[in-house]
Formats: sequence, C-alpha cells, structure tokens
Amino acid sequence: MKPKHFSKPVGAKPPLLRRFALLPTAVLASVAVANAAPRHTQTWYVSAAAAAGGDGSSSAPFNSLAAVQQVYGPGDTIMIEPSPLSMPALDGGIALLPGQRLVGDGPPVVNFIAALIPDGPPVAVSSGLSSLPRITNTTTYLSGDAVELASDTVVENLVIAGALRGGIYGQDTLGVRLTGNDVSGFNMSGTTGFVVQPFCLEQYAAGVANCGPTGLPAGGPGS
Repeated sequence: MKPKHFSKPVGAKPPLLRRFALLPTAVLASVAVANAAPRHTQTWYVSAAAAAGGDGSSSAPFNSLAAVQQVYGPGDTIMIEPSPLSMPALDGGIALLPGQRLVGDGPPVVNFIAALIPDGPPVAVSSGLSSLPRITNTTTYLSGDAVELASDTVVENLVIAGALRGGIYGQDTLGVRLTGNDVSGFNMSGTTGFVVQPFCLEQYAAGVANCGPTGLPAGGPGS
C-alpha cells in the first residue's frame, strides 16, 4: 500500500499545447523577431545610358533614379555610372534611407590644384572628363532637391547640377559624409533656402556698422 501523501498528484502541469497557448503574445512576437534572418544589404547600379528594363545589376543597370527607389533598402549602396555629357543626367532626385551610400562610379569628378595663397588649402576643380556620373532634379519631387539625406549616409564622387532647389539637402540628419562631389547651378527655382540671422557689417570707421535687424533671406537661381 502506497503512503497516503503519494495517492494524489501534486501540482499537475497543463498539457504541452495548453502551456504554449498561455504564453503572452508579446513573448511569442519577440521570439519570432529574434529568429528572423537579418536583411542583407545590396549594391544597385543606375546609368543614364542604360536601356529600359534593367534589374539594377552591374550588367543591366536601372535607367532612372525612380526605379532604384522602388527596390532599395536601408544600408544599400547605389552606384551611379558615368554617362557621356551629350546625354541628359539622371533626373528626378533621390531620397536616401538610413545607412545608404550614393556613389559616383569611375574616376574622381574633381581634381585638386595648387592653393591660391601660400599655405592655403588646395583648390577643387572639375575633372573635365567627357563621361561623368551625373544627377539632377528638375521636377517637384522632394521639393526639387537632387539628393535628400538620411542619417549615416554617404554621398561621394557625384556631379550634381541644375537642381530645381537644393543640390544635397538634409534636415536633422546625423553621421553624414559628403566627399569629392561637384555641386553647382542648384536652386534654379530661386526658392529661399535659409535666412541669415540678424547681423552687423563693420565699417572702416570705428564704431560705425550697417546692421540687418531682421535677417536676410538667402537663395536665388544658380546659387
């Protein structure tokens, strides 16, 4: 005869399926996220000289900035291929996502020559190549900006000219790196880009200055 205290199950557990059903939804969701495979970043190619219907690979680039924006993701690299100056630049602007790199393929688009003053910095000038990685934005997409930045993005070795508003624009973006770009002829719409805060310009006469107490709107075609 069994001892009396073993005659009845103590603390019997619910069935296995029932126990899983009792897990909070938030716990199950966190397990699913933890097991999800991380997204692999990709490199996309865009060329003004490419044929329509490309897949964004190096052998079949997209032929528009709009096409690459349909498929890219955070952290991706977008390579802009050089195209002959006789062809229009890639138009329409591009809005970068966090961590992306927008890079002009090929040789440097700017060269550095001797400083204009002793011990001064070198002067950047156009490389003068006949084929360059060029983008612009003559549309109202992105308010006319050619490149809209996000945090931790890189814009490198591009020719950006003739944008309706900004060549490269960012607001509240952190960790941005811009290097080796040739940016010119932007803000063709004459939009006020920013306001120079109230200031005073000193004169040669001691104690005399011209002041702008309300600031100065800045911006004009081809700024």
